[in-house]
Amino acid sequence: MKKQIRFILFETNSSSVHTLQISNNNMAVSELNIEDDGYVHVVLDQYYGKDPIDYDTQLDKLKYICTWLYIFYGCDLEEMYDSSGWNDFIYEFTRYINGTNYQNQKKCLGIKVILTDKREAWEFLDHQSQPYGVWDDSNCVVDLWNSEQLVNFIFNPYIWLHTDCD
Repeated sequence: MKKQIRFILFETNSSSVHTLQISNNNMAVSELNIEDDGYVHVVLDQYYGKDPIDYDTQLDKLKYICTWLYIFYGCDLEEMYDSSGWNDFIYEFTRYINGTNYQNQKKCLGIKVILTDKREAWEFLDHQSQPYGVWDDSNCVVDLWNSEQLVNFIFNPYIWLHTDCD
């Protein structure tokens, strides 16, 4: 795959383009809603495809990460919830929210992923967003095993995901 860095943007020569802007400045306080059960509810209902869209809210970015993890664990929520990767992420996620959540005094216990229907993996991600063959993390936009990077991706207002088609 051809890669080109132009004005600090990653580009490909594919028919669909996903761009990620990264900065380490100014992490934001959580704007995510902690439900009465103590969890942030994330509904997986978004298709990440070729439409020119910026995913820049905390919820948008959290849904993207949860979608990737759901696919990585074979579209099996129980397997995902039982994995060390998910639990490491939840630890860092709740630690960040509970450490910065001054306005909403509810303690965050974690994330509940909600499926509106059983979908196959390709129904969530365009061919450029998903790895071919065995589902692995080699083509992820962010490192799924770096929980601090995932938290930075979600709560840093200077980071967003852009999907597009060239």
